[in-house]
Amino acid sequence: MSSLELASEFEQRQMTCWEFKWKVQQAMERSLQYPLTGEVHVDECYIGGEETQKRGRSKGKKKLVIVAL
Repeated sequence: MSSLELASEFEQRQMTCWEFKWKVQQAMERSLQYPLTGEVHVDECYIGGEETQKRGRSKGKKKLVIVAL
């Protein structure tokens, strides 16, 4: 599915969908021993707790985590 199709389906910007799709592809490339099959649910978040002088979803020193079930 293209990022344009994803953007339309999920009502998100095309660039947001492209970046997310790219992140998933990079993560999957590193874990070829464990391919996902069937229906897959994916989410992302930053782990690392609150930081002083940072607002909103600022990355700071937090680590990006992508989960697929």
